[in-house]
Amino acid sequence: MKIDTNTLFPGDLTPSATQILGQPTALVTQPVIAQKFEENFFDRSGEILGDFVDSGQLWALLIGVVIGYVIRGITTY
Repeated sequence: MKIDTNTLFPGDLTPSATQILGQPTALVTQPVIAQKFEENFFDRSGEILGDFVDSGQLWALLIGVVIGYVIRGITTY
């Protein structure tokens, strides 16, 4: 693995759009403060929870909690 040893000055830390895209483009410097969603989070909560269970993440969470509790019980006195 090659390590890049080039030194960068603060002006070099902001890439220009020309370097990234290969063609001149205006960079957007205004941050996104808020974003509007068409759907309400609470309307989709059932779907989100169903995906959480279907993907097996619920089992990983429960196993992690149990193993963490057992390790905590073993290491405390």
